[in-house]
Amino acid sequence: MIMADMAFNLPLVCAGALLGVAACIPLCWAVMRAWKPRPTANIGVGVACVMLSFLVLVAGVAWVYADAPGGVVPFVAGELVGFFCCMIVLVAVAMRRR
Repeated sequence: MIMADMAFNLPLVCAGALLGVAACIPLCWAVMRAWKPRPTANIGVGVACVMLSFLVLVAGVAWVYADAPGGVVPFVAGELVGFFCCMIVLVAVAMRRR
C-alpha cells in the first residue's frame, strides 16, 4: 500500500518541484534587471513578474486538481519545495554579491 502511494505521489512531487522552479524564473529575471550596473527595472515590471509567478503556481494547482484531485497535496508540497529552494539560491547569490 505504501509503495502504491509513493508510486502515485512521486511524479506529482517532482512535477510540482519543476513548476515551482519555473514559477521562480520571472522573479529572478526581475531581480537580475535590478542588479545591472544601470538598473532598468521599475515597479510595473516587478509587479507583473510577481503576478506571472503566482499565475503559474495557481494554474499548476488547478490543472492537477482537474486531472487528479487526490494528488493536490503532494503537488503543492513539491511546488513549495521547488519555489523556496529557488528563492534560497537567489538570496544566497544576492548575499554573495555584496
